[in-house]
Amino acid sequence: MPESHYARGVERLESFIAQFPEWRRLIPSDLNSYGGRFTAGWEFPGLCDDPAVHLRILVDAEFPFRSPRIAVFPPPAVLTRPNLEEQGILCLLVEGALTSTERIESVSMELLADARDLVNGWHSGASLERFEDEFQSYWNRWQRNTEKFISLCAIDGPSRWVCAFHERNFTIVADDEKTLKSWVSNYFTPNSKATLQSIPLIRVPRPLRPSEYPNSVSDLYALLRSDTDALSMLQNLVCVNRDKRKGLLLAFPGRRGHGFAGLMLPSAKKEIDYGFRKGHMSQHILLQRYGVYPVRGASVIRCDPSWVHGRDHNPDVTILGNKTVLLLGVGSLGSGVAELLAKMGIGKLVLVDPEALSTENTSRHTLGVRSMSRMKAAEQANILSKRFPHLQFESHCERWELCYKKDRSIFTSADLIISTIGSWSAESSLSALTYNSKEFPPVIFGWLEEQAAAAHAVAFFGEEGCLRCITDDMGRPRVPVTKWPGVGTQKMVPMCGGVFQPYGANELSYSQTLVADLVADILLGRVTSSAHQVWIGQKKLLERENGEWHPDWIVRHGSPENGGRMMIVPFKNDVSCPICGRPL
Repeated sequence: MPESHYARGVERLESFIAQFPEWRRLIPSDLNSYGGRFTAGWEFPGLCDDPAVHLRILVDAEFPFRSPRIAVFPPPAVLTRPNLEEQGILCLLVEGALTSTERIESVSMELLADARDLVNGWHSGASLERFEDEFQSYWNRWQRNTEKFISLCAIDGPSRWVCAFHERNFTIVADDEKTLKSWVSNYFTPNSKATLQSIPLIRVPRPLRPSEYPNSVSDLYALLRSDTDALSMLQNLVCVNRDKRKGLLLAFPGRRGHGFAGLMLPSAKKEIDYGFRKGHMSQHILLQRYGVYPVRGASVIRCDPSWVHGRDHNPDVTILGNKTVLLLGVGSLGSGVAELLAKMGIGKLVLVDPEALSTENTSRHTLGVRSMSRMKAAEQANILSKRFPHLQFESHCERWELCYKKDRSIFTSADLIISTIGSWSAESSLSALTYNSKEFPPVIFGWLEEQAAAAHAVAFFGEEGCLRCITDDMGRPRVPVTKWPGVGTQKMVPMCGGVFQPYGANELSYSQTLVADLVADILLGRVTSSAHQVWIGQKKLLERENGEWHPDWIVRHGSPENGGRMMIVPFKNDVSCPICGRPL
């Protein structure tokens, strides 16, 4: 950071501070108490209702490009007040908050006002609900355990027993055995052997405040005393396999969303049986003796679909999570579509492609050089399953026609079929197969025009048109967006039939989004009839190769001008189509 910016910023801030009736500049010993984090600071008495509480403005070497921090002095103990960090520093700005670097006076004034209101709220008790609103942050600060829970459990539902898989430093939990085994197999290696056990997931009415965090098993008994079912689950956990470490989850609703807390209970020592023959101690005495054992908090990493795909604020998660999509063609376009569908949360994705990955494709494929010479469908499914282990991925490394002959249910059981094969013969065959058949779901065809300067995503429902309605006898769009001089823009390489289109990943990304967007619209019921959507790239792509907007497109749909937009093209059956040539 240029010293001139810092020096001018400090000078301006101190000029602003001079308006306060009482203040002092912090000396080096004051600043050292913050571990060298700050380079300058000022203290203000008399701003809070409690005259013994002072506020401090602190700045570091990145000031004014990093916002000042406000601290309270003397500092209360952490977790005794909300929005309080170590050394009395207050958490006043949300993550990613933007503040003006030019108007540091107004920023500082607002921060001081917020700090005063917060501290005054501490003493009145009005701000204690913030402990509940931001429970997850306080719990993670309090917990003293390196072990973590990874939760796949649904956020709703009653207290219940869930399945758990223990590793050295973490425990994975899910609502059922099938979900847990699938996740473990995807995350680690296929057919991973997982020894499972049951642990309680107990719902409590609201998030706990730090004063309520349990430090012993007896504290847990007291916390759950009014919930006989939950207390019974805890007692059952204590009595079964008492010589082993145990875990449990607490779940609760809050004003800002659902939260989880993990707890680890130690194994019982041999001394717990003192005075009794083995197996002859009553449950009542066992629970009483075990009550003095400490419990340790553990953080919970949520990996359930509701959190991963929208932090509990995506209403589409449940619908998409129950859908199966069949994707034919895992090339440059299809691989990106597959990745977007996984991020979207499609429950099951079936990939079909007969080819291996070559290195020249890696610059515009989601797979890289480490996957070279491997079958694209299998490799894509394997990598996505590790990135999104809560989803299902299936691969078939063969032509779609052969896949269909082996098991037609792969096609008929899907909720949607997508073809990004890029082969006219293969796709016209698929169109002929699925046209006017109630056996098949809707089909989307996605392809690129030359240079990826335009892209098409066309969906067909039953008898509402087919691929030949919009393509000529050579598989070209009847009304293309672009026009190119001479023989087009294909480039040659020294191989038999070695031609390719020289587009890059940037141009391709818009096309992938175009297809994925239409997929979402269909699966969510927003598109219910045949539709044609087009991405029109930027005009500069055409100009590089002396291309132009096609005159037929301009006549039919108007000039794209500078491009860079998506449009919906009205679709209807073509009466001259050799497959479905008749008006609706």
